[in-house]
Amino acid sequence: MKNIFSAFLLALTAASLSVHAAARPVPQPPPALQLFCAKGALDVVEKIGPVYAETFGRTLVSHVAPARGNDATTIPSRLAEGERADVFLLDRMAISKLQQQGHIDPDSCADFGKSYIALAVPHGQGHPAMTSMEEFKQILLDAKSIAYSESASGLYLENVLFNLMGIKERIAPKLKRITNESVGDAIARGEAEIGLEQVSELSPLQGVDIVGLIPDQAQKMTLYTACMAPDTPHPEEARQFIKYISSNASFELIKASGLQPLVDPDYELHFKKG
Repeated sequence: MKNIFSAFLLALTAASLSVHAAARPVPQPPPALQLFCAKGALDVVEKIGPVYAETFGRTLVSHVAPARGNDATTIPSRLAEGERADVFLLDRMAISKLQQQGHIDPDSCADFGKSYIALAVPHGQGHPAMTSMEEFKQILLDAKSIAYSESASGLYLENVLFNLMGIKERIAPKLKRITNESVGDAIARGEAEIGLEQVSELSPLQGVDIVGLIPDQAQKMTLYTACMAPDTPHPEEARQFIKYISSNASFELIKASGLQPLVDPDYELHFKKG
C-alpha cells in the first residue's frame, strides 16, 4: 500500500510540473530589423548580419530595390503601396529625395561608406591599360558593348561623363543600361564586353574581373548613408544598428565589401594596384 501511495505522489508531482511547464511562456526572439537596401550596400549587410545577430541577438532582413524610378519594384513605389522598413541604406541623393517625401528621420542618419566607379570585364579576359583619361576613352571607343547601371553612378555616366568626354554620340549605340540586377551579372553572362559600376556592387560577384577604378578625372564618389524611418515600430533598435554600421566596429566588414570606410586612406591604392 505504501508503494502505491508513493507512486501516486510521484505521478501527481510530475503532472503538476508538466502543467507549470506548459503554462510558462516560451521566449520569443526579437523581431528582425527590416532594411531597404541599395545593391551597392547589400554585401555590407550580408557581412555584418551574422556578427550583428550574434552581438545583439537581432537578425537583419534586407530588401534590395532600386531607389529611383516609377516601376513597381522601386523603393518609392513600394513605399507608396504601404510597404515599410525600419532602416534605409541608400546613396545620399536617394536619401534626400525620400526625406522630402517624409520617409526619413533626418536626425537619425549616419554615413558609413563611400564607393567609386570601376571598370570590369568577363573573368579571364585580358585587362586593358587604364592609367590615363586617354586610355580610358580609347577603351570605351573600342568596346563592342558597354554595360552600366541605373543607379546614381550610372546616371552620372550617361548624363554627365560621356558628354564631358565628347563621346556620347559615338558610343550611344553600344550602351546597355542594366536594370534590376548588377552590371557584373550581365558581364558574366557575356551580354557586354565591359561594364562600369560601383566597385562595391562588383566585388562580391563571380565571373567578372575588376580592371580597376576609372581615372580620377572621370570618377564619381557615391556616399552611402543609413537612416531610420520615422514610423518604425523599433526606433531604439534602428538607432542601435545605425550606430553600429557607422562605427569602428564595422570598419573591416565594410572594407571587405568593397566600400571605403570613411577613414581608410588605402582603399583606392588597393584597387589601383590590381
